[in-house]
Amino acid sequence: MNRILRNVLCCGAALAGLVGLVISCESVEPQVVTPSSDFSPVRLMDKKKESSAEPTEINLPQTSVKAGEEDNNSGDSNLTPEEINSSVILADQLIEDGNYGDAIDLLNKILAEDPENEEARALLEEALKKQEEQENQGAPGDIGGPSANQRPSGNKDGQTIENPADTTGGTPEEKKSLEEEAAAKKAQQAQEAADAKARAAQDTRDKNIAQAKKYIDEGKYPQAITLLNTVLRSNPDDEEAKSLLEDAKAKQQKAAEEAAAKAREDKLAQARKYIDEGKYPQAVTLLNTLLKADPNDAEAQALLDEAKAKQQAAAEEAAALKARQAEEAAEAKAKAQQEAAEARAKAAQDARDKNIAQAKKYIDEGKYPQAITLLNTVLRSNPDDAEAKSLLEDAKAKQQKAAEEAAAKARAEKLEQARKYIDEGKYPQAITLLNTLLKADPNDAEAKKLLDEAKAKQQAAAEEAAAKAREDKLAQARKYIDEGKYPQAVTLLNTLLKADPDDAEAQSLLDEAKAGQQKAAEEAAAKAREDKLAQARKYIDEGKYPQAVTLLNTLLKADPNDAEAKKLLDEAKSKQQAAAEEAAALKARQAEEAAEAKAKAQQEAAEARAKAAQDARDKNIAQAKKYIDEGKYPQAVTLLNTVLRSNPDDAEAKSLLEDAKAKQQAAAEEAAALKARQAEEAAKEKAVAQAESLINQGKYDQAVSTLENLRKTYSDDSEIASLLKTAQAKKDAEDAAKAAEKAKQEAAAKAAEQEAAAQKAAEDARQKRIDQAKAYMNEGKYANATNILNALLKADPNDKEAQELLNQIKELQKKAEQEAIDEAARAREQKLEQAREYIKNGKLDLALSTLNGILKTNPDDAEAKALVEEVKNLKAKEAEEAAAKARQARLDQARKFIDEKKYTNAINVLNGLLKTNPNDAEAKALLEEAQSKKKIEDDENAAKARAEKLDQARKNIDEGKYANAISILNGLLKTDPNDSQA
Repeated sequence: MNRILRNVLCCGAALAGLVGLVISCESVEPQVVTPSSDFSPVRLMDKKKESSAEPTEINLPQTSVKAGEEDNNSGDSNLTPEEINSSVILADQLIEDGNYGDAIDLLNKILAEDPENEEARALLEEALKKQEEQENQGAPGDIGGPSANQRPSGNKDGQTIENPADTTGGTPEEKKSLEEEAAAKKAQQAQEAADAKARAAQDTRDKNIAQAKKYIDEGKYPQAITLLNTVLRSNPDDEEAKSLLEDAKAKQQKAAEEAAAKAREDKLAQARKYIDEGKYPQAVTLLNTLLKADPNDAEAQALLDEAKAKQQAAAEEAAALKARQAEEAAEAKAKAQQEAAEARAKAAQDARDKNIAQAKKYIDEGKYPQAITLLNTVLRSNPDDAEAKSLLEDAKAKQQKAAEEAAAKARAEKLEQARKYIDEGKYPQAITLLNTLLKADPNDAEAKKLLDEAKAKQQAAAEEAAAKAREDKLAQARKYIDEGKYPQAVTLLNTLLKADPDDAEAQSLLDEAKAGQQKAAEEAAAKAREDKLAQARKYIDEGKYPQAVTLLNTLLKADPNDAEAKKLLDEAKSKQQAAAEEAAALKARQAEEAAEAKAKAQQEAAEARAKAAQDARDKNIAQAKKYIDEGKYPQAVTLLNTVLRSNPDDAEAKSLLEDAKAKQQAAAEEAAALKARQAEEAAKEKAVAQAESLINQGKYDQAVSTLENLRKTYSDDSEIASLLKTAQAKKDAEDAAKAAEKAKQEAAAKAAEQEAAAQKAAEDARQKRIDQAKAYMNEGKYANATNILNALLKADPNDKEAQELLNQIKELQKKAEQEAIDEAARAREQKLEQAREYIKNGKLDLALSTLNGILKTNPDDAEAKALVEEVKNLKAKEAEEAAAKARQARLDQARKFIDEKKYTNAINVLNGLLKTNPNDAEAKALLEEAQSKKKIEDDENAAKARAEKLDQARKNIDEGKYANAISILNGLLKTDPNDSQA
């Protein structure tokens, strides 16, 4: 089997379902649970808190699955309100017990089912905060514990025990005595472990009994039943647990009956309230629900009869009121039509006067385009309006004059800006501006004069900048030469000579730079050879023979007679051959380890890919929601399509995609509607006239339809509103009598039809849920099936089919649990054997990983603990030997560097050793020796370099190269201002 016991169910009866605790390990290694009295979820949770092992995962509703089966039930929860209630109570208790990880997992599942559950959200925030505080205080270490050099060896009391298996020395009698002593100690330890295990089991039982009593006192009967069933699974003859279980079940039954009675009273009170408020359909529905549960409920039947009678009376009264309203509407029509005609005439005159007044104001303010628009509007309604004509002519004349004045002002401002640009030296901007003026008027003399002035000054500025740039480049070249940056100096001087080949000063500096560059190249070549030889030695010391061979071949290619390089090459090749043979043996050993690691890496990679895919999906969903909120519907649609390509069944993505498309469509329709409204404005008057004609012809339906369409566009138009009111009133009056009689007949028929449909729907729903429960049962989804069957039995305790299916599920669950326990025990033995094999072959890390996997499941596994201690001791010994060997190698390397006068390399190596151990006396002594010799060498090199520079300066003076001499001597004085010879 590929996976061992992912979920173990600890379930008890709840008000409407099961609450499951599933102990889940996230490790790739399979988990082992030993079949013993300690095998209970509560005990496992206690142990996990003590050992800080992997967190407990709570799945609701969930049952254990057969060993090796994939758990595919996670998406079929559908918890009832009673189950959610019980789960919230359980989460609260987990937080009180300090089991924050379990509480967080459980609350996340509750919120996935019921996102609006404020109590669960508050508990989740509390659990997260307490978990963070616990982590900040420092979590316990890994099950592996401290390293061997931190933990004393010995028995559980801290006393040192010699290895009892070491019988290589002494007489046969001594060996036998040692063996007997070891066997006695082992037996004693086994007895102590058994006693400790028994005490732990009793402590767990007492703790569970005490907690169950507390739950019963607090009215938390489902939690009490769960704990007591756990105790009885470990010891079916526990009389106290049996007694408490019967007490809890009795009290739970009583509480359920009291809750049912209270629910009935609440529904009756709500029905009376509906009747008092005139909400008769709601009252009838609620009372039918009560009578369906109890057809003999006389109080509910009486209220139902009262509600139906009042509902009938209300319907008759509404019909009479509608007839009276129709008569009143007909009388109001004639009056409304007269008032509408007068209102239209007055509105037209008011609009004309308002437009004339506003146009005069616009003319006074110089807003001539706005005034012309308003006056044209007035003249379209009345072309003979003399006042409007006069005002229109005045506005047009003043608009022309204002345009001419604005053009003159703009020219003057541009000329002034051009002068400002010239004064500020911004010649390109001035030229651009003046060309704009001349394009508008090629004969503008003032603009031409300023343009010539700008071009002349631009030319003079360019020449001055070129001369300054040459001086700056010469100064920079001198600086490069002084700093030994000869390539930069040569490049810069070649640029100057390309512009002016006769520049003598630049040519002189170029000669000086090339001479310095040649000398630097020769020195660099010699230093590069020494560096490569040093690097080759380092590669050989570090075992990097291919790199050393490549580097030395490079040196010999440049100089085939380099004896030192030849010698090192022979040494490197010899050591490379030896290393290759050793590597081949190592590779064979590592191949087996790599194969084992590969399987683990593939599993981890698969989990990582799945998590990355989920993270990417959540990120895309969040971004899509943000795009929708911002109105960026195309971007949201693109992201959601990306999510659905990965998972076409993603319900949330589908819902968001539909929402985004709908809003995108709505936005497009709104844009189209704006265009339509503009077209409808022109047709408004025609449609109003048509509506009036339809009303006069008695075609009220057509009139209402026309006016309602107009009303959608012109919601504030009083004329349309008045006409619509008149048309609707006439139509209502005409239909009222017919509708009243028809409604009365339909109401009676509908009531009978609804009653029959309700009965049929209830039976169909029951059968559908029975079929669903059977399907879940066949798929192994026992929790989902149990939830459905418990709900059916709550509604009808006499449902035999549901009870039989529930009994079958319980038998299947027991069988699956036992199979999982047996498989877990077999897996433990296999892992222990694998760990011993790893230890035998020296694969200590793999052995430790395997043993830690066993201890995560059972921290008290004595055999696994003993093997862990053995591995740690072996690893500690290996680490000490490796450290000593590495130190001696680095000391030898440092001595070699000192002998070869590579003092910097030696100092680096010794500083590394002293960083690890500041008290290493041997390293300190070598460091002092290397530092002393390096200082002597540095002083000699500095004196030699100074003498060479002084000789070079004298030579330059003799040859008349004074600039070169000055540059060299300035460099010396910069290093030592008191150098009298320089």
